[in-house]
Amino acid sequence: MNYFKKLKSDVNYKKRLIVNVLFLGLIFSILSMIYVFADAENFLSYFLIVSFLSFPAYLTLTFPLADFKKNV
Repeated sequence: MNYFKKLKSDVNYKKRLIVNVLFLGLIFSILSMIYVFADAENFLSYFLIVSFLSFPAYLTLTFPLADFKKNV
């Protein structure tokens, strides 16, 4: 219960949520473009490449928005 009160009072919560949703939408659109324009046989390899490249980028995007000083 205390966690949700701190989460609502967190200023960067909405910014992090917006960035997370936009970045996941970008990943989904890239994967759908790969599926449409590439061969369906090679989709798994492209999916793994995009997944491994997008996870560090995801952490890089959300890291400056994180507030580690608060004990959430």
